[in-house]
Amino acid sequence: MRFIITLLMRFIITLLMFFPMFAAEPWSTKDKVFEGVYLVTLAADYSQTMNIRCDKKYYENNLLLGRHPRGNETTEYFVVSAVINAFITDRLSGDSRTLWQLTFIGVNIGFVANNYFLGVKFRV
Repeated sequence: MRFIITLLMRFIITLLMFFPMFAAEPWSTKDKVFEGVYLVTLAADYSQTMNIRCDKKYYENNLLLGRHPRGNETTEYFVVSAVINAFITDRLSGDSRTLWQLTFIGVNIGFVANNYFLGVKFRV
């Protein structure tokens, strides 16, 4: 199953790299700040997931990663997530873009907060 997911993620990233990249509209300063915040929250989640990978006391709830994800699969997952999110953000405009970004910032903050309250530390 993980092999199929890894292949699928690689296929998606390849498609995104060769897909014509024309934004729906230029990014405002607000859009750039929100995307930066999203990436920071994603990096925090990645850090905690890497900690879960090393500490068998915890387990991951993400079905794509499995209970104790492997390092390379974890890294691929988060890189693909960042690229796909930026790609979709780039295609949206106005309020739709803002809603998309704030939704995923909130989702990531929820994951990070849940992990933190369970005792999962950050890895630097």
